[in-house]
Amino acid sequence: MPPKFRLPVPCSLEKGESLPGYLSRAAHINSYGSMYSIANYFGLNASGFGLSKNQMRQLAKGDVNVTKLASFTESEPDEIRVAAVKFGRPIPGTASDDYVSFQRWRFCPLCVREKRPHQRLWLISFVTACPEHHCQLVDKCHSCGSGYSNSHMLSRYCTCCQKPADVAAASQQELRCSQVISELLDDKQELKKLLDRLMLGWFLTNPNSLRPHYKPSPQLRTASEMRTVISRLWPVCEDESSFCQAVSNYHDQLTTKWQYLPHLSDVFKARARSLGAKIPRAPRRRLDLLLELPEDGWWAPIQEAAETCGLTAFVLKRLVTKRYVTSKNFNEQGPDKKRHKFLMVDLNSLNDFFVDLLKTAQPIEGKTKLTNIQHYPLDEIVHDALAGRLTLYHGSNLSLSDLWVLNRDTAKAKRKAIKPEDALTSKQAAEKINSYHAVIVDLLKHGFLESHPASGTRKILITRDSLNNFKANYILVGNIAAEYGVNATNLAEKLSSLDIEPESNKTLVKLYQRKKLRGLNAETLESISSYETKTGRKPSFDQKAVKCKRVKRLIQLVNEHGGLSNFTRKFGGSQGTLSLMLREKKSFGDLAAKRMEKRVGLQDGWFDAEGKPC
Repeated sequence: MPPKFRLPVPCSLEKGESLPGYLSRAAHINSYGSMYSIANYFGLNASGFGLSKNQMRQLAKGDVNVTKLASFTESEPDEIRVAAVKFGRPIPGTASDDYVSFQRWRFCPLCVREKRPHQRLWLISFVTACPEHHCQLVDKCHSCGSGYSNSHMLSRYCTCCQKPADVAAASQQELRCSQVISELLDDKQELKKLLDRLMLGWFLTNPNSLRPHYKPSPQLRTASEMRTVISRLWPVCEDESSFCQAVSNYHDQLTTKWQYLPHLSDVFKARARSLGAKIPRAPRRRLDLLLELPEDGWWAPIQEAAETCGLTAFVLKRLVTKRYVTSKNFNEQGPDKKRHKFLMVDLNSLNDFFVDLLKTAQPIEGKTKLTNIQHYPLDEIVHDALAGRLTLYHGSNLSLSDLWVLNRDTAKAKRKAIKPEDALTSKQAAEKINSYHAVIVDLLKHGFLESHPASGTRKILITRDSLNNFKANYILVGNIAAEYGVNATNLAEKLSSLDIEPESNKTLVKLYQRKKLRGLNAETLESISSYETKTGRKPSFDQKAVKCKRVKRLIQLVNEHGGLSNFTRKFGGSQGTLSLMLREKKSFGDLAAKRMEKRVGLQDGWFDAEGKPC
């Protein structure tokens, strides 16, 4: 950090001058090599060669040590604060977005030719023209394409090719935008409203806005990029009334462009609201006020793309897999600084898909026994309809939700019709043994059931004979448990204590041979009170872990009567309270001991008697 000093040559802040331009000019006048050499003095932690773009933007916004900067330049602190250009974050936009732009020196060639310093107006990203000279601002050399680096003093000559900056006339839209912003420069509240209108209009007409990690980031755009945005938006963003009318017409505008994506405007607005935007509402009075939409590059993540047309993401992904709709993977960095891949759908392709599908449909004209196509695998319906093998019918809405088909014509109905008499579907087979589809598939895998020759990958068929044979010889543990009204896990452990083991430990559900269960009854199962657990659970009550003699005797008493449930069923009381006592989570005091002795019919003092409890 350089020592505290005063400039040998005074340098006063000129009208409209920006702080980066002011400091650059002051450093040049006083023969400092660059702003970098004195940046640390003002609170900018510079390192390397020159100030970074973020540090220049920080300086432009006045986020520096204003007192030291004023002292260094022999200015008043209030002058420095007035010269700062600072706004809230763009809305909609992320925390890293900003309206103050400083990728490189951006300037008017004619202003610089007249020795005018760098203007704070030029720091605003939506300013791309000089209101005084009616020419475009430049930020790169038209001859060699090099940017005007902030490492050098502002000059209209390119440091690479030494050619002067070209002067080009500004369009009426960008010129008017720059003029209005110039007039509002000191009215931060009204200027912020205007910039937010431009930002919202840009967001709603930006094909990239639906990308998960997309950042509008106007501070990172070149003058040429912002010029294109302003040319599209300014006619409807200049005043609030026109903008409200344009937003009111936004839904109809998108529906006209993408007829079969009726919810597209809702998806865009929801995304904007998630980033802090407030969507204005106004009655439609002027239908000619519209936001101009770019022609190409409209992509959306598969979830949002599905919402635009009323499909689920699962169904749309199947259409994408079959290549009825164009898609591609986007790879971009997220807030976690990691790269993420997203499947994106081309909205134009999605809309064209529905156009092609509806071309094959005929008017309903009194047809009966029709079913909506969304009740079938949509990729099958689409494949057969586009191939001319299936006739679709449409109602008056001409939309996906209003497309119908005769059930008997669908591939689904035809598959069902050709099911052999000696076969059962996996669903039917599961119902026969009171189970579910996954169990049937598992039993097929282990050879307990046989698949029918007509079975395929889409539809699993089971031979009826193999199912009947299975039912005659085997039974699932759940069915046994239901028959005797017991827990299936405890039942398996009790059967194991009787040396009755399941047929295979590798099946999804335990199954037993029926012949091994002969003679088994509910009384036998209920009488089993002590058995080894094989499920890895710890015993409920462990005498060895108990320290209190009374609790040890209580555990002995409960086990003698067949466990906690049988004990409370016989002598009354709360299972929960008794369980806490057995685990020493609740005290088993004198009064509780006397009550228990009386309830069970024990001698007074039984819980405190000498000797081992067992």
